[in-house]
Amino acid sequence: MNFFDHLGRIDRRIIYVLLFLAVAVPLMKPLGLPTMIEPMTQQAFNQVNQLKQGDVLIFAMDTSVAYKADLYAGSIAIVQHALDRGARVLIPAVVQDGPMVADDLVKYFQKKGIKYGDRLVNLGFVPGGETAVAAMARDFPATFPKDYYGNSTAGMPAMAGVKTAKDFTLVVAAAVNITPGGLDWVKQVQGPYGTPLVFLSGAMLVPQFVPYLQSGQLKGMLKGISGSAQYETLLKQPGAATASMEGQSMAHSLVIILIVLGNLSFILGAAARKARGVR
Repeated sequence: MNFFDHLGRIDRRIIYVLLFLAVAVPLMKPLGLPTMIEPMTQQAFNQVNQLKQGDVLIFAMDTSVAYKADLYAGSIAIVQHALDRGARVLIPAVVQDGPMVADDLVKYFQKKGIKYGDRLVNLGFVPGGETAVAAMARDFPATFPKDYYGNSTAGMPAMAGVKTAKDFTLVVAAAVNITPGGLDWVKQVQGPYGTPLVFLSGAMLVPQFVPYLQSGQLKGMLKGISGSAQYETLLKQPGAATASMEGQSMAHSLVIILIVLGNLSFILGAAARKARGVR
């Protein structure tokens, strides 16, 4: 039995181990593989990068727990970027379980030393979809007299001077729906008030949001976990999104290599057997 015959009969358990390592190693420590930055991601990064000390970022957590794996890493990257720029981050939601995702985000940054209420607030859920977004834009303090935890927002430094959408420096919406969320911010905030708007979108909704990007109504967009990995690269802070994409890339590369080796084994092994007169 020659080399190619051995190659074609490799123990499948070895393949399973190789596949496990290909995924697990980048998840434990990102490898720093090259990442192509899409224009929409660069545009989103540029918008956040323009924030200054005391500016107001409305991070609309209009996502659900089911989409946390797709959007949470991007949420961390954007909020980290905004806080690094000295901005205040206010987190409302018009999707019911958005505040639960925001709660995890708040706890993450509290562990990093960000004092709750000074520059970061989880404002909780407001029912009504587009109507709720319109209410926020018209009278923000009246829409959120208390935060998600029942605290009065009136004395919070993060809320100081924020009255209407005219006081929003930038809105980033973690959008997994057309509505509630998503286009409600286009219609009720970006259109009437001219507030710059960026989407952190679930990948499946990107084709429906691209026309708003092309028209200039969106100033940038992150496309799910891949867009989040690109944002982490621009921020020079590789995290969970980068690790996830690298694991996926390594697994795909291994599969391609195994397919090539399998075909070589079949073709060259058959040729060698024919030369020896073996069928």
